[in-house]
Amino acid sequence: MVYLYAGLGVVMLSGIMAIFEMGLALTGQTLLPNPPDDYLSNQAMKESDITLLKALADETTPMVDDKTFPDLVSDDGLCVALNAIDGPGWLSISDGRWKNGCQRSKLIGNLSHRIIVSEEPYKLFSCALDSGRSQCAFELE
Repeated sequence: MVYLYAGLGVVMLSGIMAIFEMGLALTGQTLLPNPPDDYLSNQAMKESDITLLKALADETTPMVDDKTFPDLVSDDGLCVALNAIDGPGWLSISDGRWKNGCQRSKLIGNLSHRIIVSEEPYKLFSCALDSGRSQCAFELE
């Protein structure tokens, strides 16, 4: 009789776990922890993004040759303005979701910091790429 109750317990537990797994599969979640995000542990990348965001938001402070960021953009375009305030390496995006925006990838430590800035209203997208990847997860969506 004890074996019968133990067997029923195992069957019930298996059923409960199956229902739980189906629920996780339907919501796209998992019990496994997500791998750590390299961006969150890289202070240099975060500081670079903060500096860029401040420049994109500042409409009054002269940045280069007594010109504000909006003046630089209206005179020379977004990528040239970003090159002027953040250094060379900004390239124009000619098609897709960020058409007329600018992109840059630069090596920080052993990771590549990929940044995309879209046109007005300016939006900054950023991620850390490990070796072998050339696009951020938000670009694949």
